[in-house]
Amino acid sequence: MALMGLHCGSGQLLLAALHLLLVSHLVGQVSSYSSGAPLNQCVDMTPGHGSSPQGGTVPYTVTASNPQFTAATGTYTLTVTLAGNSAADKFVGFLIQAREDSGSTNTIGSFDSKPSDTKYLSCGSSNDAVTHSTKLGNSLGVNSITLTWKITETKNVKFWFTVVKDFNTYWVKQTSDVVSIVAMTTTTMATTTQTQTMISMTETMTTRPISTTTPLSTSNPTSQLTQQQSTMSALTTTRMNVTTGPSNTTEIQQPTTGNQQQDSTNVAKAAFQPVKANGTSTL
Repeated sequence: MALMGLHCGSGQLLLAALHLLLVSHLVGQVSSYSSGAPLNQCVDMTPGHGSSPQGGTVPYTVTASNPQFTAATGTYTLTVTLAGNSAADKFVGFLIQAREDSGSTNTIGSFDSKPSDTKYLSCGSSNDAVTHSTKLGNSLGVNSITLTWKITETKNVKFWFTVVKDFNTYWVKQTSDVVSIVAMTTTTMATTTQTQTMISMTETMTTRPISTTTPLSTSNPTSQLTQQQSTMSALTTTRMNVTTGPSNTTEIQQPTTGNQQQDSTNVAKAAFQPVKANGTSTL
């Protein structure tokens, strides 16, 4: 009888131990699921849920905005969105990070802002990944999240993500399209002052009245008229080339002013006035 009691006691202890082990395992799974990915999952990005990840087409997409360059800090900033492809494609957990598009598993860049129910991870450097800190949407899931990511290097990158629809339904190590971070510079017009000066000088030349006080030669008035008209024509057809681009040139021709037209008429009249010699007209 004593032996039987011993066996019964041992059996109960064994059952209790198994029960405790099972509960501990389940609690560990639920805890890791609800509080986000641990650091040891930075590389393989696989939840420890005990089930296999989904195959086929993933119903979630990561998109990134065009980089915005801040010259003062030399930083490129992007808005990154993880979203379901339809309103029904909600998710309660995720892990996202950026990697260079070269096959490397090293994370690059860092996240700068995130929703309140998420947290940063530092897989290789500070804040280079983001995961959920509790079940999103009060355990009902959300359709999208938006993050801000920044980098100071010019590289081609992809965003890698794992997304969890429910405990047994998740997709692992999915990628976005390649995002190209290219150098951006601010170009200034160094010749602005010089161009304005040229325009001012040309305008002065083309609007300056032509003096007609010089007496015309009595021997050859037609030649004097031709000379005056040639001078006026050369001034009024002054042209400037203002460069507007690598291959586009805008040509600006200054118009003849009213003063110039009047002066031209006066010159013509002066050329054909009768010239008197000793009080007698030669015509």
